[in-house]
Amino acid sequence: MEPMISLNDIEEVYGKISGYINPTTMQNFPAVDAIVGNGIKIYFKPEILQPTKSFKVRNAFGGLVVLSTDEKRKGVIAASTGNLGQGLAYAGSILGIPVTICVKKNNNPKKNEAIRGWGAKLVEYGDTYNEAHENAIRISEETELPYFSTSKRLYAFAGAATIGFEIFKEGIKIDRVVHSIGSGTHAAGTSISARYLSPGTKIMGVQAVNASTIHDYWHNKTTITPVTETIADAISLGRDFYAYSVKLLRDHLHQFTTVTEDEIINAIKIIYNTTGYIVEPAGAVGFAGILANREQFSNESIAVILSGGNLSDTLKYLVE
Repeated sequence: MEPMISLNDIEEVYGKISGYINPTTMQNFPAVDAIVGNGIKIYFKPEILQPTKSFKVRNAFGGLVVLSTDEKRKGVIAASTGNLGQGLAYAGSILGIPVTICVKKNNNPKKNEAIRGWGAKLVEYGDTYNEAHENAIRISEETELPYFSTSKRLYAFAGAATIGFEIFKEGIKIDRVVHSIGSGTHAAGTSISARYLSPGTKIMGVQAVNASTIHDYWHNKTTITPVTETIADAISLGRDFYAYSVKLLRDHLHQFTTVTEDEIINAIKIIYNTTGYIVEPAGAVGFAGILANREQFSNESIAVILSGGNLSDTLKYLVE
């Protein structure tokens, strides 16, 4: 069952975690607007400026800061493609909570290094995220170590929703907010914040064509396991379509589209050349979705979440 959060929940969590995260003020770059054209004004929300270069630190602190003393002593385990793992490792190091992160064997080495660097235990298992996830569940059951799901823990979900909370509290009229979609928690959270604070704002989701499980389920109620890989590894979660956040997305998401690998690469390059920001593929997916569909959004003010900046060494050539 998906968490049912209210604006009060989001405000409460924001108060608890605001001392640990960076409020990421939206930024407009005329050079970006010129490239997008069609009278569109783009406001980047640079979650890449968080301590772990990803918005996932919000979920992590939201879920950990409310644990009891006994729960904090025991710690948590989670599966991750890297950004949640870093967020939990960082939050755990600040709050004194033991963290174990399960990743696939061929996971991004830089993300693995960061997870270990924050003091978490890293377990590498399997060739896919699904196998790493199943291993985390198995370890959780065998050791009674609580499994940390950002979508099934109310306060972690509310932590993700603080992105939208910050956007709408800035007071800028935003016609549309665009998210890349992995599990869907931050887009679902933004939809809830919008319902209370900016009901006229539309919420748009974007996935990679090569990892479109939630997109396909949202449109067709059919789960499709991708048969190819995507450079946007942080949102490539295979068959785990996260029904709890999908329900919220089906109820509140106004549009859901996909982008190709080339479109993602182009978005990374444009962001770097116009802003100097280094964004990982998953973090650029939302902007890629705007570029691919710009004719539909004439004269809109659009907030685009730059959700992660942990670009792997194998892709550094994109910004060199």
